[in-house]
Amino acid sequence: MSNMKSIQLLHVEDSDTDAYLVTRHLEKTDIEIHLATRRDEFEFLFQNHHFDIILCDHNLPDLDSEDALEIVRKKDGLLPFIIFSGSLPPGAAVKLMEKGANDFLFKDRPERLVPAIHNAISRCKLERERSQMEKQIRFSENRFRKLVESSHEIVCILNREAKITYSSPSIQNLFIANTRVLGSTINEVIKFE
Repeated sequence: MSNMKSIQLLHVEDSDTDAYLVTRHLEKTDIEIHLATRRDEFEFLFQNHHFDIILCDHNLPDLDSEDALEIVRKKDGLLPFIIFSGSLPPGAAVKLMEKGANDFLFKDRPERLVPAIHNAISRCKLERERSQMEKQIRFSENRFRKLVESSHEIVCILNREAKITYSSPSIQNLFIANTRVLGSTINEVIKFE
C-alpha cells in the first residue's frame, strides 16, 4: 500500500461470512473497512467518523438499505452509497437508485466491488468539485454585481450580437425613465456622433 490516504468504507452487514468475504476481497487494496452489524452501530459510526463510501446489505434485522440510505442522504447528499446484497425484491434496486443509491451489486459478483467503489468515489469527487466551482462562480458574480451596482461608472456587458445583456444602474442617468436598455444594441441606446 502506498503512503496515500486509504479509502474509509463503512460496511453495513450482519452476516459474519459475508463480512469476512468482503474483507478478504478488499484486503490488498487501499480500502479500510469499518463494520456495522446493527442499526445502532451504523448510526454511531456514521455520525462519529468520516467515510468515503458506504457499502450496505439490503436486509439486516433492524435496518434495511432504504433506511440506511435515508440516514446518509440527510447528512450528505453526495456520499457514495452502494447496495451489496444477495437479492432484492423486484423493483427495489430501481427505487433505491432513484432515492440516491449509486450502485447495486450482487454478492455473488464480488469482482465488481473494487471498480464500483472507485467509480462511485470518483463521481462523487467530480460532483463535489463541480458544486464548489458553482459556489465560487456565484460568489464572484454577486461580488461583481455589488461592485458595479454601487459604482457611478457605466458598465455594460454585450453578447456576440452587440446586444446589452447587463447594464449597471448608472446607465439610466443617461436616458429618460423607462428607456429599454437590455436587449438593445449599444448603437440603439447611445448615439455616437
